[in-house]
Amino acid sequence: MDFGRKNSEIILTRIFEYGLPVFDDPSQELTIPLWFEAVWGYFTGINHITNSEDCLRILNEDKTKFSVFMGQDNLFHFSVSLVLIHIILNIKNIPDNLFVEPFLKLEGQKFSTSRDHAIFAKDIIQYLDSDTIRFGLFPFYGSNEEGASFTLERFKENIAAYLDLIEFVLKQISDSRRIFNFTNKEFIRKWKFSDQSKQLIDLLENGGLNKIHDTLMKNYESLIHSSDSDLTDEAKDKIFYSIMVLMESLCPKFVDRIKSVFGRFRLNTNTAIKYRNLIIENEKKYIKEIKSGMERFSLYYVQKIIK
Repeated sequence: MDFGRKNSEIILTRIFEYGLPVFDDPSQELTIPLWFEAVWGYFTGINHITNSEDCLRILNEDKTKFSVFMGQDNLFHFSVSLVLIHIILNIKNIPDNLFVEPFLKLEGQKFSTSRDHAIFAKDIIQYLDSDTIRFGLFPFYGSNEEGASFTLERFKENIAAYLDLIEFVLKQISDSRRIFNFTNKEFIRKWKFSDQSKQLIDLLENGGLNKIHDTLMKNYESLIHSSDSDLTDEAKDKIFYSIMVLMESLCPKFVDRIKSVFGRFRLNTNTAIKYRNLIIENEKKYIKEIKSGMERFSLYYVQKIIK
């Protein structure tokens, strides 16, 4: 079954005992699987969040779009079976897009436990925590149509880059305390247990970096204006720059946004220059390590540091 020159062929048959026989198959082993129950989950979920009367109406609306994400071994169930069920239920809409993820290979070959050509999560988890493993595997995800090939050498390089990033985040926070003499314990205590801090942690887990920046700036401004009168302007500057260093460790593009911040807060000129030079220096040094794919995983560690 060929969907066009730019699309991969979808295999409809397999060697399976409980399927519909293919009569012109010389091997007499191929069948068409009939596991239609594999696609009922879609309709069960829609019916659960609406009700039985609304389910089919929603599925038939012109604005309803279907995008199906599947693994390579589910090509039949989520392409042919789903379309046939739509026809049976008199649903006029069929899937608009079919996204197929290829198999992950090991050193260019398929995983095979019988040939002892496999890696098990229970073994590798003894040496690395789950978040580090996820980051190490992330660059292999969907790298090509034939299937991503896992190599131990590339995995080690990914882990090394990840550890470099974590070390950089920790160093940035450490440097911010040393350079800006961040010692106001009372303010730290208020910040740690404030609603603003809880909101920031939630954003670190679920929000985008721009949203984190905007919310953090609004919360900071509100917090310093409600602080005790003994919090000097210099102390506010130090707190502000410590937060800025933390944000810069998450996203190198943050340096481009710092200009707009200068006009919103009272800033010490010398400290501002020192901070900006620090950002530019580290941006050049770590630009290869701090990329969008790495930022996602660094958020987890920054959240732990803040807590």
